[in-house]
Amino acid sequence: MIAKMDVRALPLVAEKPRSVTVPGIGAPAPSSASTSSTAPLAVGSSSSSVAVLTQFEGSNQQNSCGCWPPDPQVAAGPNYVVEMVNDLVSIYNKSDGTLFRTIPLYSFFSPGAAFSDPKVLYDSSSGRWYSSAIDANHGVDFAVSASNDPLVWSVYFLPDRTASLADQPIIGVSDDKLVISVNDYASVFIGAHYWVLNKSEMVFGWPAIDYASFGPFGSVASIHPVQSMTPTTTEYMVSTFAEDIPHSTTAELLFAVSGIPPGPVTVANTTLVVSQITHPVGGVQRGSSQLVNTDDERVQDAVWYKGKVWSSSNDACTPSGDTQARSCFRLTQIDTGSSTVVQDFDVGAVGQSYYYPAFSVDGPGNLDVVFGYSSASDYPSIAVTGQAVQDPLGSLTPVVVVKHGLAPDQTSPIRYGDYFGTGIDPSNLGTVWVVGQYVSTTGGLWSTYIASMKMVSFSVSASPSYTNVAAGSSASAAITLRSIGGFSGNAMLTASTSPGGLTVSVSPSSVTIPPGGSVGSTFTVQTSTSTPSGIYNATVTATSGFLSFTTFLLLRVGPDFAMSSSPSSLVLRVGTTGSYTVTLTSQNGFAGTLSLSVLGAPAGPTFYMNPSSVSLSAGSTATSLLTVRAPSQSAMYLITVSATSGVVSHATVMTLNSFDFGISAARSLSLQAGTAKSSMVTLSSLNGFTGNLTLTLSVSPSGPGVSVSPPTVSVVPTRLGNVTLTVSTSAQLAAGNYSLIVSANGGGLPHWATVALRVVGYTVTGGQALAVPAGSILTSSITFSSVNGFTGNLSLTATVSPQAAGLTVSLSPATVSVNPGTSVTSTITESTTLATPKGLYVITAAGSSGPTIQTLQVTLAVTPIAITVNSVNDFTGVRVTTAGSLSR
Repeated sequence: MIAKMDVRALPLVAEKPRSVTVPGIGAPAPSSASTSSTAPLAVGSSSSSVAVLTQFEGSNQQNSCGCWPPDPQVAAGPNYVVEMVNDLVSIYNKSDGTLFRTIPLYSFFSPGAAFSDPKVLYDSSSGRWYSSAIDANHGVDFAVSASNDPLVWSVYFLPDRTASLADQPIIGVSDDKLVISVNDYASVFIGAHYWVLNKSEMVFGWPAIDYASFGPFGSVASIHPVQSMTPTTTEYMVSTFAEDIPHSTTAELLFAVSGIPPGPVTVANTTLVVSQITHPVGGVQRGSSQLVNTDDERVQDAVWYKGKVWSSSNDACTPSGDTQARSCFRLTQIDTGSSTVVQDFDVGAVGQSYYYPAFSVDGPGNLDVVFGYSSASDYPSIAVTGQAVQDPLGSLTPVVVVKHGLAPDQTSPIRYGDYFGTGIDPSNLGTVWVVGQYVSTTGGLWSTYIASMKMVSFSVSASPSYTNVAAGSSASAAITLRSIGGFSGNAMLTASTSPGGLTVSVSPSSVTIPPGGSVGSTFTVQTSTSTPSGIYNATVTATSGFLSFTTFLLLRVGPDFAMSSSPSSLVLRVGTTGSYTVTLTSQNGFAGTLSLSVLGAPAGPTFYMNPSSVSLSAGSTATSLLTVRAPSQSAMYLITVSATSGVVSHATVMTLNSFDFGISAARSLSLQAGTAKSSMVTLSSLNGFTGNLTLTLSVSPSGPGVSVSPPTVSVVPTRLGNVTLTVSTSAQLAAGNYSLIVSANGGGLPHWATVALRVVGYTVTGGQALAVPAGSILTSSITFSSVNGFTGNLSLTATVSPQAAGLTVSLSPATVSVNPGTSVTSTITESTTLATPKGLYVITAAGSSGPTIQTLQVTLAVTPIAITVNSVNDFTGVRVTTAGSLSR
């Protein structure tokens, strides 16, 4: 951590006057958000619609850095909306759109050197805001809020030691991790690089965050982490490459990141085939021959929701009815369970240029999209569209313009974007906040506009969707119409079958859908004794104004069988076994042998079905037992068991949840002998684990004291378990390396984390015995040496025992600085006088650092003097020699 930052303590930055519009929920959008007749979608449009709610001016070039492009981003929390641009952070009151605070980007990340490419998101699972930006000191600044309000933040610096520029940092979150991805440059492109960080440590405000680094990878560019909108401990990432690796691609890379540091982190990647994505062409605009810069084909946005990843990118396409390539955008949906492409389509229109798509998937599962557009008759503007959950694949709603541009983009050098932003409203999961760039006549070359939007539609469904009916009898199914986004109105229902020959009806055939609610009707099918046996497809269509939706039912007339499983969902500890009972029941006189099998068995679990075939007589019931062993990897699996007899086939789907828990601790702890240090141990639920975990500790070799508090912790899927690990050492403990194992056990599931303990210290060495004549002065050296990486200042003292007249000892210097792997000396001086009694004394030289004191004892002998007078022919003098006993 480089700083704690409170935005309320920073000075305000002046902004230009702003207009705010807050229509009532369900009210018509203001005129500035009217449907544009010049921007029709060229894809198969759905009959759903989008509504624009609150809207207001955002930042502009004059009140930010004066640079371009703005790179606008937006996120919403319970009380505030946050916009980030180059080079400004703006916080708005969500209730009315009024400005609360603006902060320069470099001040927000101070004392870092942030200057560009900001990102911000709100994560409902942790109740925290996360943000990032490029740091000029070869790395990335990132921050996490202290609460669900964006007022107090912990700011961190992530060094990128492989590059001089960590460009366009993108952030994404799952339940347990934050991923930051960049493109590394060192005058030239090096490759894609990403870090996986421990999210729990960030939430708790640890001063240092554990992370794992991957890359750079020279063959990949612009790996985009997703924002996970529903619970998952796997963080997904996608890439469609970028201009640094020139090509037209038919591939989208899918990455799955598992594990959290300091534990092991693994990454699995898959290459999926998509329709060709090409470098986008520039955007035509009104009032200028200069084209709007549409950048390249890199992923613009990515979100994971209930097993599927949506991604978007700029693209080039020739819209239906057009004669030339235009700037379009691509939307792709990937099923992460089966690694298959569900939807993959371009969005464009005749004569129009579309660019910089951003989106969120709201709580009900609707796709809400914002993008920029322009044409020969349109200045660069902002529009929204979407796909409701019941809309046909590959379709979007009619476009609604959020903000009409007022002038052409004339930046030089030409730049636009580089991206737009969205964020789901955690207080109203059907509402999504959006921000985009447009060109205004005030505020410089660019301005941003912020709005909230929602999907307006309704859905229709049938239960059951499969019905068996005997010839000459009838059957029914419940039809439910449900409001989306506050829709209300009357709907007419009709029914039909293919092939014909059945009598079908819906009653009542006219219903009123209440806003935010649902209404029911009943579908009925009647057969005669002469109705041929076989499969019939029935449709029920509900129409309200221009909205029309259909639900489908499958009808079988004649002999059939029913299939079910008990339980329908099984929860197992990893590595254990369980079973499902599959029940098959004859209907309408069915008789025959049924073959059973697991269809498309998912990798991981193992299955055994006994028996694999059963015989049914008319009116009878049979069972088969499916035994499953959960793999060692916690995950959710869908298991499909089919039963077939001739042309009659049914399947039942069961769910297997293999649960586990994870434990993470600091990889290493370093402390000085005589001190104590605490660290956090985090326990997390994996795929639904719930239970109490008991922790035990062992350290080898023995010596350091270790403890955890509390020793037992409760872990549930929605909350991490955190315990405090404390290591204490005595001043006498030998410096060295120790291994600490933190074990957690719950319900027979043992896991552990290993912490490397490094106890540092220092030694004091010197002569063991000294002798000095009374009345003399003697000096010698004392050496202080670092052991196992000790670094610090030592305060030095020297004492003598017993004390005697005229005997003094001292050390110079009295303070020394010791660095790892080095030694320093101090000079000890023993001074005596003629009055000092002869005999033995003990000198203690001590070096202290905090509570640690290391000493050396030296024996000092004070001796008498002897005088011998010699008479020789050529010299007369005095020779002094020592004599006498070394005892007193």
